[in-house]
Amino acid sequence: MNRNATDFTAQVETLVKANPEAVIFISNGPPIVKVVQGMREKGYGGQFATSSFSGLKVMDDLKDKGPGLIMSQVLPPPTRTHLKLIKDYQADLAAFAPGAKPNYTSTEGYVAARVLVEGLRRAGTASPERLVAALEDMKRVDLGGYEISFSKKSHDGSRFVDTGVVSRNGGLRF
Repeated sequence: MNRNATDFTAQVETLVKANPEAVIFISNGPPIVKVVQGMREKGYGGQFATSSFSGLKVMDDLKDKGPGLIMSQVLPPPTRTHLKLIKDYQADLAAFAPGAKPNYTSTEGYVAARVLVEGLRRAGTASPERLVAALEDMKRVDLGGYEISFSKKSHDGSRFVDTGVVSRNGGLRF
């Protein structure tokens, strides 16, 4: 489906007719909201799941149609302060942007910045080639409860995945 479209009637009709046990989305939030709302209005009682790419706003937009939505996350929740990474992130966020609320987007930026700084530190005199080589040589680097690994064949960085479910009160429970 075209994730930038505004009308998902055809997709809703096709999916309701197929009556799948689950519908899995890899999309931004607006199409997910439209399809879930449309299918629920037509009586679909199956499972919905999405990746972190959809964003947490999808929970607010779905309102009473959201409970039960499974959301995979590729970062630990920005509230899990028992992890050193998250404790450091929250402290740095408070110092840099007092009053800012921790969220997944800034957590991801924080992790990316930490990885870049570590890559630059390892590269020494910075050049694009040295930085890439230093990053590709980062194996099992613990950022404080969140491990990063790269190689010449894998630029994924992390294999972390957590799964939350939207609760009746609209929050994400892990």
